[in-house]
Amino acid sequence: MENNHKAKQFWSWFTKNLEKLNQIDGLSEESREAFLDDMLDALQKYHPELYFQVEGEPDEAMEFIITAEGEEEFFADAKALVAQAPAIPGWDIIALKQPMMLLSDEAFEVEGLSIRPEQLHFIALKSEENPEMMGIKIFFEDYAQVADKDLLEFGIFQMLEILAGEEAMALHVRLLNINPLPQEDMEEELLPITELYDFIEWYKNDKGEDSE
Repeated sequence: MENNHKAKQFWSWFTKNLEKLNQIDGLSEESREAFLDDMLDALQKYHPELYFQVEGEPDEAMEFIITAEGEEEFFADAKALVAQAPAIPGWDIIALKQPMMLLSDEAFEVEGLSIRPEQLHFIALKSEENPEMMGIKIFFEDYAQVADKDLLEFGIFQMLEILAGEEAMALHVRLLNINPLPQEDMEEELLPITELYDFIEWYKNDKGEDSE
């Protein structure tokens, strides 16, 4: 009951501040940051481990995404909050980051590092202990040129979450390691990273059967 009350409080705050949100691109940087901080404070009064993203273009339907930043234990809280959202014209209210398609040559930027999906391939390994979960090995063609391997891993994980979606990434995928692209043919078929979402959907239905 307490969470229901907190959810109503958040959506009340949201609708009262909707006009300002709709005009956020016209705010000064300082005013915009202050408003987004206020929104995060309002959201985290409902649950301190939830965050949000605002996506879309002003002339199109906008998306307000409530995310648990990949923390499975808080997925239900995000979904429960979205379930209580009122209908808001011009806005789609979404629980958890959903899978998105990236073009193979579309650059993904993270802290100055540029990664393109066409640079990435993967193989998947089933888990004997947990058939619901698969491990993936990533092969990155410019591996040797990137000095900061921690940043590379962070950036690739962010890209994988975009391609697979927050829930699938948390429930069905473990990033095992990142490797240079092999110079010789491998026994396993290297799949382009843009096929990750379709592969996860197949894997969920197949529960770890061999992919061949």
